Amino acid sequence: DSFLVVDTLVDTLGDTVIDTTIAADTTTTSFRTRREYTRVNHSLNLSFPVKFFNYIVLNPSASYREEWFKIWETDQSIDQGIDADRVYRSYVWSAGASASTKLYGTVYPNALGLIGLRQVLTPTVSYSFTPEINRYPEVRAFAGGSAGSARQSQNLTFSLNQLYQAKVSRAESERNLQLVSITSAFSYNLEEEERPFSDLTTTFQSTVLPKIRFNGSIVHSLYKPGTNDLSFFSPYKQSFTLNANVTLGGRNFLFDDPGATVSTAQDTIIGDEPDIGSRTRTSTGGGGWNFRADYTYRESGRDAAFTKSSFLRFSLGFKLTPETDIAYNQYYDITEGMTINNEVRITRRLHCWTGTFFWAPIGS
Repeated sequence: DSFLVVDTLVDTLGDTVIDTTIAADTTTTSFRTRREYTRVNHSLNLSFPVKFFNYIVLNPSASYREEWFKIWETDQSIDQGIDADRVYRSYVWSAGASASTKLYGTVYPNALGLIGLRQVLTPTVSYSFTPEINRYPEVRAFAGGSAGSARQSQNLTFSLNQLYQAKVSRAESERNLQLVSITSAFSYNLEEEERPFSDLTTTFQSTVLPKIRFNGSIVHSLYKPGTNDLSFFSPYKQSFTLNANVTLGGRNFLFDDPGATVSTAQDTIIGDEPDIGSRTRTSTGGGGWNFRADYTYRESGRDAAFTKSSFLRFSLGFKLTPETDIAYNQYYDITEGMTINNEVRITRRLHCWTGTFFWAPIGS
């Protein structure tokens, strides 16, 4: 893939006022300080995936990015000593390769509606290299950053994805379920002498339960706390995060009125002007409702530096009448045992008008 983007950017920052006194007259001049430049962006990305022995996928890749700058003469470019009579060119490239395969393991219990369980392992090893190319750093910073690398980098990345699946039978049909997906990854910096290993990050997610989703992450350090001593097989847990949410909803809440005529924001265009006299439609929904709850748990640190937090957010929305919507939201701190914020919003439609009442008894 290759891309070419041309943009012209003007940043205007603040107002500066200069007072000049000449004899008995006072003249006030106001001007804006400006930063103006034109930038042309090019990018090219290449990859060549090749399969060996039907098991290993090798994917060499390369990318190139180049940008041209034209800095226009303004008070800011003059102050920074940038030559506005020339066009600047910066670029950076990187190359690498990855190798991955898939390993399968399956069992067939054939009991209690469970036909089979499968585990899919996808180990991946990748290498990336970016040389040091640091052309015109002051100009690049003036234009908000661009293609360039302040230092050479080489990284080896190792990752393992674990996918657990199930096949179940319901009545006379079969269904495949994605139980949980777990991905662990860390990298090794070939340019770093001290602590070349990155943190080991593990993420997980699942949608197997109806209406319920959860995900989270665990971060481990591969070094002993406070030292540069590697402890690869006994990593130190730095943080843990868990998120879960449930979503429920229905078509009927307090009433079912399929023949109600309600207003809508849809306009009929006649010539160049909207016809605000034709804003009605026939409702088919009745009193729909929706409910969502989100739970978050976080912990980090160890011993005296250990901290944890636990929050619950939930919202409920429903139609009190075909023209009136009610929404309630609450944000509750479980760790502190207190409500941080809650609010009520009532929306009423009347022909081409909409009125909203908003109340936040706690919070802002």
